[in-house]
Amino acid sequence: MNAREFLELKNQLPALRRQLVDSSHGRIPKSVEHLERSISSAASRDDKAALYGLILSECSYFRNEDLTVHFLRQQVRDLPDDPFSLTSLATDLVRNETTRGEALALVAQAVALAKKQKRQVKYSLTCQARIALEVEDYGVFSKALRGLIEDAKNHRAEDHGFEFDFLDRADPGKVDQTLVSRYRALAP
Repeated sequence: MNAREFLELKNQLPALRRQLVDSSHGRIPKSVEHLERSISSAASRDDKAALYGLILSECSYFRNEDLTVHFLRQQVRDLPDDPFSLTSLATDLVRNETTRGEALALVAQAVALAKKQKRQVKYSLTCQARIALEVEDYGVFSKALRGLIEDAKNHRAEDHGFEFDFLDRADPGKVDQTLVSRYRALAP
């Protein structure tokens, strides 16, 4: 799929979104059904990745959490070597008390995969820190901060900079303040 084809597909979605259809997921917008078919027939990994971005956006627009989780899980199955797929699923699963353990395991997988591939390392570690705070696992939180500090000098095209907003959510009595200070010192 080239850029023109992608844009054409994206431009079709608003009209398709207004139509509801019956599916194995219940009543859903036709845009989701159309994108699901497109994903199943996608010729390349890159096409699948681009299409998952669209279908997840449609699920969000439709405000269907179960459908979102379904496609996040499918994305992980289709793109198992993609740290972003794992962090996306983990970030969504951490919102539910019953899947928080799975979220921690998935984000740990994402971090390991990112380090192995030398891409999205800071992003994956930042997601791990956020998820650890959400479940109040300060051991994992500290490990993620240490990983970010150790990775500070590495620059990759496929990564992002440091984020600091989540530090304010950390319980000062449960986290090593020296570690937090070292991480804060990385701010530009």
